[in-house]
Amino acid sequence: MPITANSPLSSSTANDTFVDRTVDTSTIGRLSLLNTLPESGGTIANPQQRINENTLKINPAISLLASESIALDDVHKRQYFRIEGNLTSVTLLTPFTGSPKDGTEIILVGTSDSQTVTISQSDTAGGTFLNGDATLKRGYMLHLIYDDVLDRILEIGRNF
Repeated sequence: MPITANSPLSSSTANDTFVDRTVDTSTIGRLSLLNTLPESGGTIANPQQRINENTLKINPAISLLASESIALDDVHKRQYFRIEGNLTSVTLLTPFTGSPKDGTEIILVGTSDSQTVTISQSDTAGGTFLNGDATLKRGYMLHLIYDDVLDRILEIGRNF
């Protein structure tokens, strides 16, 4: 059995993959892969995937209509958005689309005092569970996190 990304790591997998059973070697006994660090997990990780997941993705600035939503990706667990209303102030009742991973952090920053974006409090599936509606003016920041069990985007904090 080959070792691939997300495959379980065990001594039998490593022995079958790395020890040649047809040629004599100086290896005595079997390889042991005792994992003494539980935080390292029991599977082989794809390093580039882990780097992408933990890198802050800075998205291009967005001008939103009231009928639009902010598209979250399913790769990056930290996403940063600069937002403003498209020619006017807007209120987003359903501010996000996409399927973020559990624990995805979302940072929203307003870029305009006249074309503000209001994120509505919505305790519904996929909604934003906030400490009241949040109106983002220039420099106002809203920090959120997605909770897969609750199926809500929860407010962590804001600077206003």
